[in-house]
Amino acid sequence: MKLSTVFGALCSLLPLAVEAVTTWKSVHVGGGGGFVPGIVFSEAQQGVAFARTDIGGLYRLNSDDSWTPLTDWVDNDHWNYWGVDALALDPTDAKKLYIAVGMYTNSWDPNNGSILKSSDSGNTWTDFCLLDDTELKLMTGTAVAGQTNTYIPHRGVISPSEKTLYITYGNGAGPYDGTLGSVWKYKIDTGVWTDITPQKSDLYFGFGGLGVDLKKPGTIMVATVNSWWPDGQIFRSNDSGATWSPLWAWNPYPTLERYYTYDTSLAPWISVKATDDTKEVGWMMESLSIDPFDSDHWLYGTGLTIYGGHDLTKWDTTHKITLKSLADGIEEFAVQALVSPPTGPNLLSAIYDVGGFAHTSLTTAPTTMFVNP
Repeated sequence: MKLSTVFGALCSLLPLAVEAVTTWKSVHVGGGGGFVPGIVFSEAQQGVAFARTDIGGLYRLNSDDSWTPLTDWVDNDHWNYWGVDALALDPTDAKKLYIAVGMYTNSWDPNNGSILKSSDSGNTWTDFCLLDDTELKLMTGTAVAGQTNTYIPHRGVISPSEKTLYITYGNGAGPYDGTLGSVWKYKIDTGVWTDITPQKSDLYFGFGGLGVDLKKPGTIMVATVNSWWPDGQIFRSNDSGATWSPLWAWNPYPTLERYYTYDTSLAPWISVKATDDTKEVGWMMESLSIDPFDSDHWLYGTGLTIYGGHDLTKWDTTHKITLKSLADGIEEFAVQALVSPPTGPNLLSAIYDVGGFAHTSLTTAPTTMFVNP
């Protein structure tokens, strides 16, 4: 009895156990690390844009060109929501957006997809509707008559003042395949189709990313999907596709003339590559958008990062623009292992595709990935 009394008295003097408060942050990599198939600017408010990724969720653009993650709330029970298959913004309300989430087109995802709605710029979400295979089939539309049936359509963008729909095509579904393709425009008021494919005589790729300049009617840009060598290519037209100019050209072969300066300062490791790897512009370029309020501001997604800049109209004058990696805040690496060693770097990471990093800082992007072995 005395022992229990003494023990109870001692316990009453001990401090109460307090659950530790832990704040989680992403390790800074600066460059994205994966496929960015969709980038959409708001037409309702300047400075508002969102980017969707295939396995890394959804992000909102900040005023300093960085990105804020909007789907980090997704838990293991809803892991398939990290795949954002489609993105739509309300043209009259910059705070409203919709996303189609799920990886249900893959055999390893047994879950149905869902459409989520946000009315506060992506800070909170509600289920707009759940989709099963039957509902998805009921939502299919009818093809517009007269279009080419040789290739698969990839992107379609309307230029309202021209009453024109521009479409990119490829002979594969992408983003990895595709050896041929075309670009067409469709006059909505007359129903006339016109083939405006750039570089028709020497095609070895399909077309994906597509952007129109709403402030400069007739200015359009298209990106190749699978030009793996010597680089991806982007074409720009100021006359609705009658003529085109490239982002790089042979001058002559094998001299490669690039009409841009290359900036990877936010993710220096992107520039570290094999000596025979000439790619800078990118690959798997299925998304390209021009800011509807600013003709100089543009962004496009690749299989690795987001590139873009703020001097796009120099393409039409000096034909020399700034091409910068602008994916700071986006993180979609497939992380396989993490080790915090007792000495040396704060963290060692093993990552699919790029190998991994020795993170000497958790808040600064690495300068290189593992290159040996």
